[in-house]
Amino acid sequence: MIETTASTHPLVTRPSSKDALSAALVIVVTLIALSAGYLLRNSVETRTKLYTDPSGVTIYYPDNWQLKASNLKSAPIQVRDLGGRGFPSTLELRRVVVDPKVDDKSVLGLVGNNLAVNRAGSLSSFKLFNLTPGQTIKGLPGAKAHYVFVDNSSGVFQEGIPSVVLGDDYLVRKGGNIYIFTLQATQDNRPDALQIFDRFVESAQLP
Repeated sequence: MIETTASTHPLVTRPSSKDALSAALVIVVTLIALSAGYLLRNSVETRTKLYTDPSGVTIYYPDNWQLKASNLKSAPIQVRDLGGRGFPSTLELRRVVVDPKVDDKSVLGLVGNNLAVNRAGSLSSFKLFNLTPGQTIKGLPGAKAHYVFVDNSSGVFQEGIPSVVLGDDYLVRKGGNIYIFTLQATQDNRPDALQIFDRFVESAQLP
């Protein structure tokens, strides 16, 4: 007769308290590293500089973007992200003087259409998707416009490949002035650029 004996070794072993502590420490260290990376990225993305225009406009823009200053009379304030490849995401603020007696909807539509006509004459394959007056922006009468164009300029990395650029305009009426906030970015850069654009618009103090 063959006798069998029960194994004295359990089939499933439980981790020791030392192993459990080590695993917990690994998780904690990983979470701290991820949090530190997120905070660093958020700090870089939200760090800004203040620009005050001679006309009294103040606005914040990303401090790692390049500023082209203006007095808002003949050219826009412009900031560009030159750190990426291809067409650089661009923010602009310009001012158009209008007749304060003309109603908001009419004058916003007129300025928006004039801007589209000027762009159609200077930008390749420009197409206006929509222009919608009757908006409220920064608590003021406003309008929004969306458009697209093709940028044919080439840089070191582009090798002459055209970029399809999406554009957004926010037009804000304040008395005898219309302030036009503009974002231009490629499809790939647009999600991040839109967040920066919203902060750019919100930060502006208009005289």
